[in-house]
Amino acid sequence: MATFDVLTGKWSTLTSRDGLPHDRVVSVVRDGDHIWVACRTGLAVVRRGMQKVETIDAPVFPRGGAFMIGLMADGRYVWANHFEGVARLDKQTQQWTALSNVTPLLPRHVIGMAHAGRSAWFLSPGDEHVQLVRFDYESGQFEDWKVPEEVKLDEASSVAATEDELFVGTNNNDGIYVLDPQRGC
Repeated sequence: MATFDVLTGKWSTLTSRDGLPHDRVVSVVRDGDHIWVACRTGLAVVRRGMQKVETIDAPVFPRGGAFMIGLMADGRYVWANHFEGVARLDKQTQQWTALSNVTPLLPRHVIGMAHAGRSAWFLSPGDEHVQLVRFDYESGQFEDWKVPEEVKLDEASSVAATEDELFVGTNNNDGIYVLDPQRGC
């Protein structure tokens, strides 16, 4: 992982020699003064000022290394997507939870995740089709968010969110669906 210091104009690099679980970085997320790093075989957090790298060893990750896919951080949680499933760290309690233990809507890894406003969004590959799952921050509940028939989630490849719009990218000629997260689909 390389960083650029705009004040000095210099690059610096962090590798597994500095504490990263692997040299292949797949996702980086800024969370206040911390930078969370998902590496091929694990998760790390870089504390303020890039002075200390801490490898995260959580019981929710598979033994032998969690093959990480992506990260997301919001005001309360750090969400880690790995090939075995999705886990979240409650930053208030410092407890990790495997989401497969919380909701049947997220039994394994997800295609994509995003958050904005009152919601976090997940594209979850189910046994029969891909579903859009919404987590409501106020209630703490997950729900299968119904989409119109013309929205083909089985072709979905990514999700992004603002408070006013939800974007679902596809692998086909449909391009990007734009949905209204406030009023439903």
